[in-house]
Amino acid sequence: MQFLDDEESLPPLSEDPGDPEPPLAGDERRRQYMVRRLIAVAGGVLILVLLVFGVRGCLDARKARSFENYQSDVTSIAEESSQLGESFFGLLNEPAGDSDLSLEQQVNSFKGTAESLVSRIEALDPPGELSAAQRDLVFTFELRRDGLGVIASQIPRATGDETSAPAIEEITRQMKVFLASDVLYDRGRASADAAFTDEGIGGQLPESVFLNTQQDWLDPIVVGNAINSAAGSSTDVTGGVHGLGLVEAGTTVNGVPVTPGVQTSVPADGEVEVQAQVQNQGESDEGDIDVTATVAGSSGKKQISSIAPGETQTVTIPINATPPPGQVQTLEVTAATVPGEQVSDNNTAEYTIVFE
Repeated sequence: MQFLDDEESLPPLSEDPGDPEPPLAGDERRRQYMVRRLIAVAGGVLILVLLVFGVRGCLDARKARSFENYQSDVTSIAEESSQLGESFFGLLNEPAGDSDLSLEQQVNSFKGTAESLVSRIEALDPPGELSAAQRDLVFTFELRRDGLGVIASQIPRATGDETSAPAIEEITRQMKVFLASDVLYDRGRASADAAFTDEGIGGQLPESVFLNTQQDWLDPIVVGNAINSAAGSSTDVTGGVHGLGLVEAGTTVNGVPVTPGVQTSVPADGEVEVQAQVQNQGESDEGDIDVTATVAGSSGKKQISSIAPGETQTVTIPINATPPPGQVQTLEVTAATVPGEQVSDNNTAEYTIVFE
């Protein structure tokens, strides 16, 4: 039959596995597209994660280096500041030597070194976690610099006869400033060390002590003796209480008693003559004490050669001046302070007078 012949004439199905497969159905194509898209997205996310961790690692390493650099820089500055303190107090503990520089010049040189340390600590750029510590440390080294500057400026007065007591008081106050700087450094150091620990940074800042504790540098007598010895002056201060006081009610002008806060009329009889009483309110003999009186732009001076503890002496001070009559004048009488005197408020008195 014909249809049997036609069936036999059809080409046989290919059994070769290399022959192309028939086209995929629409659902299968979409499924493969989604798989490829998910793989691409996953790859992108993986790359992004790796980039984030890489950048974060670089930032962490950079931050760790900034902590380590800060620790190293502050350590160097703190150690140099401690050495500076040792040099300064070593100078005060030694008698005047053969140096061509005066004590004032040497202390000024220490102040210059302290100034450079302040500049170095101010130039640091610490991480934000160290900002509080940085403020304390900057203030620490500023206090030390300023203290040395004030002491240098006071040395000439501290070795003078009339100005030694207030100058020594001021130098003693700067010793307290040094003590404050040591306390402040400890606070800044503790704050910095805590930040180092939080960041996993090993090591700590060193101690930095400026004030020498082997002597009582908060005692004006110790300070006065040290300054005078280091400066080559023989004006040493003995122990005990030192101080003079002006007996305000014991002052007269041309024979008329005068009182602070009360206007008093006195005779205009040629030159002015002031009598004043000075009392030794301390526990040691004092000597070579200048007592001055000033009125109408003119002044006179008398010296007490020696005065025992508890003793009161009267001095007569002539003033070569003829104040104009009828004008209100202020008379100021002052007894010079003595070495070791800590309270000088009662060394001066003012009186209001009118010459008639």
